[in-house]
Amino acid sequence: MNRKYFLKYQFKSYVLIPVLAILMNCVSPKPVPVSVLKDGQQILFIGDSITQDGTYIDYIETFLSAKYPDKNFNILDLGLSSETVCGLTEPGHPYPRPNVHERLQRVLERTDPDIVVACYGMNDGIYSPLSEDRFKAFQDGILKLINKVKETGAQLYLLTPPPYDPVPVSEKVVDENAPVFGYATPFKNYDQVLKTYGEWIMGLQIPDVIIINIHKRMSGFITENRKTDPEFYLARDGVHPGPVGHWLMAQAILEQWGETPVMEICEINAKKLNSPQGDVQDIKNENGEISFSWKTPVSVLLFANDTSELLGLNNTLIGQKLLVKKLKESDYKLFEREREIASLTGKQLEDGIDLSAYLGLSVNKRGVELLNTVRQKRRIYDSSLLKDIGHLKPTTTSPMAREKAEEEVKKLRLVIKETAYPVAVRLRLVPVNDR
Repeated sequence: MNRKYFLKYQFKSYVLIPVLAILMNCVSPKPVPVSVLKDGQQILFIGDSITQDGTYIDYIETFLSAKYPDKNFNILDLGLSSETVCGLTEPGHPYPRPNVHERLQRVLERTDPDIVVACYGMNDGIYSPLSEDRFKAFQDGILKLINKVKETGAQLYLLTPPPYDPVPVSEKVVDENAPVFGYATPFKNYDQVLKTYGEWIMGLQIPDVIIINIHKRMSGFITENRKTDPEFYLARDGVHPGPVGHWLMAQAILEQWGETPVMEICEINAKKLNSPQGDVQDIKNENGEISFSWKTPVSVLLFANDTSELLGLNNTLIGQKLLVKKLKESDYKLFEREREIASLTGKQLEDGIDLSAYLGLSVNKRGVELLNTVRQKRRIYDSSLLKDIGHLKPTTTSPMAREKAEEEVKKLRLVIKETAYPVAVRLRLVPVNDR
């Protein structure tokens, strides 16, 4: 190729590459997540005390109940406090830690799950420095769990261990020279052990096993918040996350399932009295007072103190945004029927106001009721099933008898359906100057 043709070819290539990149960006928008969930699926959660607490599972079930009120997902939480996959127990522990493999076969046979979510590791390092033997026991236990679940044909979602946080319990952590390690006297750098366990899990490449890195998400959130509040924590005792930590876990799992937060939008044109967005009916303008009915799902929010101050936290799984265009006045009061909800400016309404902040709104109240009913169902039903299947952990609790629990849960499932189903809320915007 002579110089003239080489330069001509080279120039065309330089021009063509960015043009192609632009065209590819135009015709290849970011894909919309597709949910992997199907109506009627049995979803089983297993793990240690963090899973037995189950707050992240409550958030997940509340979200799915509100987003898919016509679908039925049977979600079971069979986490067990103190449990491990490694079968080890630290010296001084009041009883041998239960090993999930003692009960796993019975759990899988009784529940026949389509999806299994497993979260282990926090107890498996025995709150001690990294040890080759303990690490090997954890690896063997995880691989055994994977094989057991795969035998059922269920899809397994395997979570990394959540982080251990020594900051809020600095008075009880010990260094590597301590004579005894355990939950009561944890190694100060125990989170590095859990990080190592998590990195090994992240390196697994096994068909039908999907890994979710909750350690990275939660520890990153702690790091960000400590830039402004050095004493910030997710887990008061270093181990068990509070509501915000469970919220982060729920978000990570839902994202992996292809489920993203929902913001329902109601847009009103006050001049034309129509609604470009939202299931809105009966729009009226009576002497400047705008009223309308909006059918919307209930809210699914994290109600936690100072949540709005936390960095990088999406506080809403299902929320509502109200936009009202072409308003004549500068200030309004928002009412739900006769209850005053908020004072809003015309500009706020033009820009769009997130109604999630107003707990007096019925969709927000019903969201809290939905979450509480889901929690009540879980505490009754899952506790009863856990005992009925059997385990080796000593306990003084007495769950409801199986038959009675099933009767109660039938009633609660109806309440969940009724609470979750979208209903119309009647809203009014009243000009302040007219009242």
